[in-house]
Amino acid sequence: MRVVFLVIFVVMFLFSGCATQTQSVIIALKNKNIAIHNQAILKKTFTSKIIEVYNLGELSFKLRLSHYRVCINNQCMDKARFIKRLNPHYPTNLLDKIIQKQPLENIPITKTSNGFIQKTANFTYIVTPKKALFKDSKSHFLFLIREL
Repeated sequence: MRVVFLVIFVVMFLFSGCATQTQSVIIALKNKNIAIHNQAILKKTFTSKIIEVYNLGELSFKLRLSHYRVCINNQCMDKARFIKRLNPHYPTNLLDKIIQKQPLENIPITKTSNGFIQKTANFTYIVTPKKALFKDSKSHFLFLIREL
């Protein structure tokens, strides 16, 4: 019985270690309340995406996206409310789509040789294998993630 329990524990431990993807990125996040442009750590799990920025070895900024919540430096808010504060016309899953480098729904896509571009009258969204850039000049919102 102990052997079975031990085997199950080891297997679960090994698989849970593979559940988190971690990578170094450059992040730029700018709006009327936040201005960050720095190297960061991006962690993707089954339930959330976390961006951590460190300055001199100390955590200076943390953005956590879960299915229904957005937390900035442990101050959490409903995701739909957070996105609507940025711009009422943005989709609720905007930040998730940018981090995952996926196209936004219901917006025409122009394929490029190494990615795609989506444009509206208000914003431009550009994705390449190493970069995702969302820029809205009208709302003064910029979100860039570039892999190192």
